[in-house]
Amino acid sequence: MSRVTAGPALYGFCRPYPLRGILLMTDLKWSGTIWEIVNGKAAGANYSSQCVTVTPEGFLKVEVKQINGIWTSAELREKTPTGYGIRQWLLQGIHDLDPNVCLGLFAYAWQGNQEYDIEQCGGYFGKATPWGFAAQPSKAGSTKDDVQFSTPMPNDNDVLCTLIWVPTGGNFKMQDSSGKIIKQWTTSKEVDATNPAIVASYIQFYTIPTDTTWKDFKKPAKAESYVIKAFSFTPIGQMPPDLMIPPVVVVPPVDAPPELTLMFNGKRFRIALIEEVDL
Repeated sequence: MSRVTAGPALYGFCRPYPLRGILLMTDLKWSGTIWEIVNGKAAGANYSSQCVTVTPEGFLKVEVKQINGIWTSAELREKTPTGYGIRQWLLQGIHDLDPNVCLGLFAYAWQGNQEYDIEQCGGYFGKATPWGFAAQPSKAGSTKDDVQFSTPMPNDNDVLCTLIWVPTGGNFKMQDSSGKIIKQWTTSKEVDATNPAIVASYIQFYTIPTDTTWKDFKKPAKAESYVIKAFSFTPIGQMPPDLMIPPVVVVPPVDAPPELTLMFNGKRFRIALIEEVDL
């Protein structure tokens, strides 16, 4: 197992919570993507490249553990944002986590705090439903759209986490290598990025904050880790047409004429029953 040592550089680092100071970023090429690993203290949490390793098989291992007596987390983001499209993370199984530790696989546009998330966090969602999908728009008057769910753990099968972000909605899915769909969810919540060109992929494995000020973080009872076998991205221009925009079915009232309205690829289609014909 190798530690990450290549290519440190200083950058200002934007996140969906207040940050303080300049963070040291370490470059890592993994799964066909160049990632920046966070080193330093961000809004109360400590991050280090020592919590990120690449296994001999080429898998990514992220950890929450004590370094010199300090609980330390892992966070990576794409060095070059990739915009709208399909993002997939292949997990080497899933398992229970300490409630004070969270796994986040997400796409984020820092200009406007717009975000789509796949998360496992008992401390946020509760022990009964520790997994969640979320669309977090920042438009005035708009609200978060999310769903929480549970699944038997541990699951030693590989688990594929898929996140699709397009301008007018999103699709989420978790599926294991046996073919079982753990959870699938579509949101029509429009999370239209202020600047799509800055939408980037993130991997975060961290201790959760004590409150909404993000000034301090909770301490887990034990060290935790996750192994991510692979990551892939398909840009919006190469996506299959049926995935471009999630279809939204509008069901008419009971007393309305028999018809169905479909929203697809930004167009509204109305299907009405004209007459019944015996065939």
